Amino acid sequence: MAATKWQGPLTETATAANLVPAVERAIRILLAFESGDAEYGVSELSRMLDLNKSTAYDILNTLAHFGFLERNEATKKYRLGPTLLQLGHLVQARATLREISRPRLRALADEFGQTAILGQFTVENDILTVDAVVPEGTLSISTTVGRRLPHSAGAFGKIFHAALPLEELDALLARQGLRRFTEHTIVDVAAYKRELVKVRTLGYALDREEYLEGVCAVAAPIVDRDGHVVASLCVVGFSSQLNDELLRRLTQAVPAACQQISVSLGATRYPAWNGTVRVTV
Repeated sequence: MAATKWQGPLTETATAANLVPAVERAIRILLAFESGDAEYGVSELSRMLDLNKSTAYDILNTLAHFGFLERNEATKKYRLGPTLLQLGHLVQARATLREISRPRLRALADEFGQTAILGQFTVENDILTVDAVVPEGTLSISTTVGRRLPHSAGAFGKIFHAALPLEELDALLARQGLRRFTEHTIVDVAAYKRELVKVRTLGYALDREEYLEGVCAVAAPIVDRDGHVVASLCVVGFSSQLNDELLRRLTQAVPAACQQISVSLGATRYPAWNGTVRVTV
């Protein structure tokens, strides 16, 4: 098994010429666990990373001493330790969903000249607009932060519904149904469920004038480390501006942005549909 050599971002204070060799080797050992196996022995790691066996052993023991790795006494192999989890929690706690998502919203709005919106599902079963970036200098959809949308509103609704356990989805649809917003809205429950299967398969939801006449949208899920959908990012624009080619590009760009946000939130799999997290407003 070959491990990818970590290059890392180089700054003015950390160039390839002045990296500390021992620290660089320790980081390479930690990153070797990205290859997929949960545990590695000294011989495996020394071979994978082209390190002297005794050097690898000393580094592994040092990392284990500080909790970055731990040794499985049954297998005599090393695995990631609790210190990494503790540090990861600190990083995650420091950055909020909105802070992490805002650069992606801005990048999408600038690239496509369309409005990018961040939404979350609430305990009242509606969709809350958490953040939005409206492009400058173009005719575009306007919205306000704090605005609430119906639970089945267009692409947003499809994303959150796709992640709901079946019994929760059935209960929600039984209570509130599928409201007809336009002549294109899917209001038949069986057809709508088939649409949700498609959303889960593709990893994004498409809205062609299903929520608002003359408006199209593409949305994708943002997930946490447990695979829960915590939010959705949606790019929305006038149908006259979003031709088939632009929509195709958006079906690639929006999920890619959501995956980057999800990774920052600790996600290890993307997309994932292990339930929808509801927020209290």
